[in-house]
Order: sequence, then C-alpha cells, then structure tokens
Amino acid sequence: MEARRQVSNAIQSFGVIHNNPFVLAPLFSSFYDSLSPKPNSLLLSYLVLPLALYPVSRKFLVNANSRSSVHTLASDRERLLGLAERLVDFRALTNICLQHLIDGSVIAIRADLAICVMANNHP
Repeated sequence: MEARRQVSNAIQSFGVIHNNPFVLAPLFSSFYDSLSPKPNSLLLSYLVLPLALYPVSRKFLVNANSRSSVHTLASDRERLLGLAERLVDFRALTNICLQHLIDGSVIAIRADLAICVMANNHP
C-alpha cells in the first residue's frame, strides 16, 4: 500500500511540475493583450488551457492566421473532442493562473467581468 501511495505522489508531483501556473500564466496575459476588454471576457479564460494544451487544437492554433476563426477551429470536430472534460480538468489551474496574474498586477478584472491587461506588466 505504501508503494502505491509513493507512485501516486510521484504522479501528482509530475502533474504539478508539468502544469505549473507560473509557467502557464503568461498564456492568459498574451491572450487578453491581443483582445480589447469586453464584458464577460473572463469566461473565455476557461477555454485557453483546454485548447492550447490539447495537441490537436494546439496544432491548429500554431498554424492559425488572421483569417482563422472559431468556425474554422470547429470545422474539424476532433479539435473539440473532449473539450467539456478538459474544461473541468483545467478549471482549478485556470483560476490559479488568473489569481497569480491579478496578484502580480498583470491583469485586472472589471465589474463587468472584462479582463484588462496592465501596461508593461507581463510576467
């Protein structure tokens, strides 16, 4: 039983290293830096990690151009396969990343849930 716990702790530790909020937080500031603040844009945060870290959708995002859109992303169902589960899986990590950015004065969340990136405060 003890060996099983050690393996479980090792796997959990690897997950913590791999999904480090200090490493992933700049994804959010870059994402919101390219958008103008819009009401409820906070909700888009929960799509950032599930789409950016899933290999199939990441490949699309890396190759996207100015003509690419959400419709283009959704045109291949494989890119969105399992998105609901990934949203649940990454929810806590997303919250930690956002809190890190707020604590570092990199972003601010307005009353209308719009996210504003503060000038020259990227981590």
